[in-house]
Amino acid sequence: MILKSINEVIEQVRKDREDTHDVLLRNPSDFRLECGEKDDYRLLFDGKSYKVGPTAMSSICRLLRMPKDYFDRYPNPREFVEHTHTLMPRACPNGLLMRLNGELHGVLPGNYKIFDDEQALEFIGSMASRLLPSIKGVAVTSDRRENSCYRILFGDSALKKDEIYPVINFTNSEIGFGPLSIDGGTFRLVCLNGSMRSVASGKKFSWNHSGDFHKKVDDLSAFMRRQAQVATETAEAIKRAVQKILPSGREEITRLNHARWISSAFAKDAQGLLNVGVPSTKYDVFNALTKASQSLRLPDRLRTEAVAHSYLLSRN
Repeated sequence: MILKSINEVIEQVRKDREDTHDVLLRNPSDFRLECGEKDDYRLLFDGKSYKVGPTAMSSICRLLRMPKDYFDRYPNPREFVEHTHTLMPRACPNGLLMRLNGELHGVLPGNYKIFDDEQALEFIGSMASRLLPSIKGVAVTSDRRENSCYRILFGDSALKKDEIYPVINFTNSEIGFGPLSIDGGTFRLVCLNGSMRSVASGKKFSWNHSGDFHKKVDDLSAFMRRQAQVATETAEAIKRAVQKILPSGREEITRLNHARWISSAFAKDAQGLLNVGVPSTKYDVFNALTKASQSLRLPDRLRTEAVAHSYLLSRN
């Protein structure tokens, strides 16, 4: 992954979404599914048939409050179709919003406020360019409609020999799987591993795609202005971590597991990234945690990156 300019990322997202359009069904009873010959599902709308992919099906299950693993075991697809037609009007009495692009990508309540990645990148990127020092570029961790993550690098590297920059992380979901969230953190160019500050500090900007986003602009602006100070504090924590030699990096990760910060399986993965026979620093452990998180699903990755950032800022 190479850093791109904000405009380059916006153009790529625009290209990927150029045929996407939203359709509001004011009467949720008009939402019709059918079961295909291979037990796949199709949306019937406006005289056309659209494929219902796994992400769209997850959004349907979410609206019906049906656990996805239960849907995966559902014994009769035709019964599921009837079940959906019966419950959808109750689940979304104010209508349904469908995202279409040759297939059905997601189903949302009618009062859901679409603020897609292109809009978010334009707005947040413009504000970051005005309020933050020296934008370096954007790292795209995920550009999927259900869960996206973009990292805007700014300012100076905390270290001279290892490029690790402060970032504005923002995550979004265009189909209702999560809020638009913005927080601070770090990003290390050599291994493309990052960390998230929000869970560590309990402070982040978040908007649940309801109400008027532009009424939150003052809150977002104040949040952005704080990030320069936060970046300085994080840089100092990184420099202290580089200097702190640990008796054993592997034992340090075991300690985090025993404290229930991380799972045993994740601890084993992180330990495998440490150099054997070489003294480890706290910074080495921090990087092992963030590198190990790269193999996880995005929601789990971000939670684990937040744990790594908490560890970085801790005084132990």
